[in-house]
This record gives sequence, C-alpha cells and structure tokens, in this order.
Amino acid sequence: MTKKWGTVWITGASSGIGYSLASKLLTEGNIVIATARDISKLKSLQSKFQNALFCYKLDVSNESDVQQFCALLYERFTCIDTMILNAGICEYIEWPNLDLQAMHRNMSTNFWGVVNCIAYGLNLLRNSKQPYIVAISSAAHIVGLPRAEGYGASKAALHYFLQTLQVELHKSNVKLSIVTPGFVKTELTAKNDFPMPLLVPLEKATTIILQGMSKRKPEIKFPILLILILNILSMIPDKLRNLLLSKTIRSK
Repeated sequence: MTKKWGTVWITGASSGIGYSLASKLLTEGNIVIATARDISKLKSLQSKFQNALFCYKLDVSNESDVQQFCALLYERFTCIDTMILNAGICEYIEWPNLDLQAMHRNMSTNFWGVVNCIAYGLNLLRNSKQPYIVAISSAAHIVGLPRAEGYGASKAALHYFLQTLQVELHKSNVKLSIVTPGFVKTELTAKNDFPMPLLVPLEKATTIILQGMSKRKPEIKFPILLILILNILSMIPDKLRNLLLSKTIRSK
C-alpha cells in the first residue's frame, strides 16, 4: 500500500539519495519541496510533476538563507509534514596536510546544515498531524577511518546531535529517524578512489529508507554486515584497531 507523506521538504535533492527519494515520493502522489545548491538537475522531474514539485535554490550551511527560506515556506505552505535532511558533502583529508577549509566545509554542510534546517523548520512541522524528521547520517561516525577526519567528524557530531534530539522529542508528536548508510552507489561515491565494501545500489538504498520511514524507525541502518563490522572495530582494543585500520591507508 502506498504511504502518503503529505508535503515533504528534501534537502540535497538534486542528486543521489535525495533525488531518488524525491522521484519516488512524487510518483506516490506526495507534494515535494526540493532544495539544492544547483536545482538545474531537477528540471526533468519538474516537467513531469509540475503541480507537485517545487524547487528552490538553497545552501543549508548558510543560516540566514535557511531562516529566510523557512519563512517563505511558511507563507506558501503553512506547514510541512516530513522533513528529509539529506544535503551533504564529503571531502577527504590527505595527511599530514590537515586542510582546515575542507574541515570547515564538511562541518558547515553535514552538521550545521541539518541543525539550521531543524532550528528554523521545526515551526513548519508543528502544524502537521504527523510531523516527521528524517536525517541522513553515515556509518562513518561509528569508528575513526583514514582520510575521514573532516567527513567522519561532521557525521559523528551530527549523529550525537540527532540522538540527543530524539530524547528531547520523545514526549512530543514529532518523530525523528536517523538514517545510517554505508556506501551507496551515487555520483558522490563514484569519486572515491578506494574499495567500497558492500556497496549498496541507489534503488535498494531508497527502498530500505522508505521501508524504515513507514515504520518510523528511530534508526535506519544498512548494510547490516558493514554496520556490524564497524561496531566490532569500535569495541576492540585501541592498539589492535589502529593497527588494522592503518593497513587500509594508501601508500604515497
């Protein structure tokens, strides 16, 4: 049975998981508000779903822009039912060059981008009968991985924030799901120059996320085997973990 999500705001909707979710939700008859830094990639969807898709250019890392955008949404839609916070970037660090700008960019989009949207978008959810937040984290938060000083740290901060928010929202009617994917086959991961174990096809990832959403799962994790391996790594003695992970570092 098709699940109706009402009016849905999806960030980072121009590619990858965001685009796939937008397409699927539109097909199921939902209204989708799609935001991205580059909305030109949404033209094909817009022509197909003219009355159900609304596209806006937005950089979620810019707090004032998010504030203004949420005020605009309130004027036009009064409320939204589901907020899917998917916008994210991944910039790796090439040690010993600790690129501070890359560190800031990772944190600004992956962490602050979500915080900004929740801070200013929560009022839009309050008018919904079934307010729901879905935020895309990453399995990279589980254990420190080579070259992920910036990306992994931003997702670890995000994960902690979201788990805390789940506690704060527990007695309210606002539900929050944290999506913790491993490697998903998208334009973003296509740039990776290293093996990606248990790579999940985009269509399968989309299905898993939507199935988890239909049950309002607190956390939607996949692939389970990779999540299990990373959790085991996080629990073994530090010296052994560092030795094992150091073997994955590329030779210069």
